[in-house]
Amino acid sequence: MSALRRFTRDGALLAGGALASRLLQAAAYALLARMVPASDFGTLALAAIALNALALLPGLGLGTALVARGDDPRPAARSAVTAALLGGGAVALLALLIALVVRQKGDPAVAELIALLGVALLFQGPGVVAGALLDRERRFGARVAADLVGGLGYLLVAAIAAALGAGAKALALGLVAAAALQSLVALRAARLAPTLRLDRAALKAPARLGSLLLLTALLQWAFTSADLALIERRFGRDAVGCYATAMQLAMVPAGALGLLSGRLALPALVAARTRPDGGGRGFLQASGIAALLAAAACATMVLFARPLIDLLYGANFAGAVPLLPLLALSAFARVLGGLAGPALLACGGARVACTLVAAQLAVALPAGALVPAEFGAGGVALVFALVQVAACAIAFALGSARLALPGAAALRASVLPLIAALGPALLLAALARVVPLAPRATAALGGALGLLLLLLLGRVQWRALRGAAS
Repeated sequence: MSALRRFTRDGALLAGGALASRLLQAAAYALLARMVPASDFGTLALAAIALNALALLPGLGLGTALVARGDDPRPAARSAVTAALLGGGAVALLALLIALVVRQKGDPAVAELIALLGVALLFQGPGVVAGALLDRERRFGARVAADLVGGLGYLLVAAIAAALGAGAKALALGLVAAAALQSLVALRAARLAPTLRLDRAALKAPARLGSLLLLTALLQWAFTSADLALIERRFGRDAVGCYATAMQLAMVPAGALGLLSGRLALPALVAARTRPDGGGRGFLQASGIAALLAAAACATMVLFARPLIDLLYGANFAGAVPLLPLLALSAFARVLGGLAGPALLACGGARVACTLVAAQLAVALPAGALVPAEFGAGGVALVFALVQVAACAIAFALGSARLALPGAAALRASVLPLIAALGPALLLAALARVVPLAPRATAALGGALGLLLLLLLGRVQWRALRGAAS
């Protein structure tokens, strides 16, 4: 089987699994939004600020470091699982200490969720290492199975707990069940178990790269959490709940395509480093396909934000309507940045990626704090979205340069689908200022024309893939 055919087959498997997993997650949120008030979602979002940072620590960056290695990572995998398990226990204790501090400061609801979610950290680290090994060996069927089992566990446990009146704790219990099931299935599929003796020599090189990746991930966590903290401080808990809910919906396509970039693009680029073009041609084709899919999702959320929010979450989350288009644009940029990350890592650009994330945080945090109060949470969302778009564009340009791609071709592959998806709707909206047109009809017609243009672009991409395969 040719490399391109295998890439296409693996991509189809991951795309199907990612779509099923994200739809399952979206269905769970839609169900729980009718059982749990918006303020409880806001409480969970605030507890997740601390837990999302701690969740990066048990794996110690070893998962991605194992994938990025050019040699066989399995000799170091058992030691990595042991290190991740020990780190998970230590971080779970740290979560308990943080919960005690938060309780003393007068927020017992957030403190309870932090302590409860800390249990999930015992499972996440080993699961990350096992999943990374499955990615490196391109055993994506087992990886998809682990994700789906975790998603089902979240849906069942959270729904049952919410029906019993657990409130915000139901959301946390679902996340604990998902982490445990996903990790156990991944460890079983990878045939990994902890070892009583750490092989320090085998862990030395992955640990060095893993520490840099961990720093990058922590900086990225600070960026993605700063907007929540600013909104909660200035606009209240309900605003955080609406913002977090809109973010969850906007990131459905970004999360699904992020699975493709993290699980498929990085192993493929590492394997392609021995080829004359270094994998640049495949990266360009993958970027075009990912941008095409992300542009379709982005246009849908921009043009039909209100119907989507009303259908999925109900009237209690009406405040999420103006936030969804901004976050959808940010999600599109994150897809391109998610492709640029593997390109930089495969070419030894981990320090460049870390510097970009640090600069992103240094710009967005003070700018978001200066947003006038009358703009509300949407003003903060706009600032963070623009900063992320700029940072991801730079990362994509640098990743393309590392792979020696022509700048015009990389720009065309990344931006053209978004222009095609939103261009007709924007032109019709401008025309509606002169000629009276119904807003819903304008959005529907613009969306239909954008979809037609995307289908034409998709046909071109498909022909290019078939030509390369033959």
